[in-house]
Amino acid sequence: MGGDARAQGFSWTDINPTTVRDYRNLAGLPSGGASGSNNTAEFMIVGRVNRFDIIESRQALPLDGNIGGLNEHIINPEKV
Repeated sequence: MGGDARAQGFSWTDINPTTVRDYRNLAGLPSGGASGSNNTAEFMIVGRVNRFDIIESRQALPLDGNIGGLNEHIINPEKV
């Protein structure tokens, strides 16, 4: 998280960002393009969630020229 991306977001991953080269690109993070927002990825939040509270699991979608593809879980942040 960082920039426009706050801790209250719905997109989470089970992959440690520090272990992935070019994480921002593979996570499909917003970069100030058509999305109009920017996730600077300055900070990392670690949390726990009950698997039944995961709304959807998918590959991260492409956004603002970033290709996506990493694991993404859509979770109500109140459940993390």
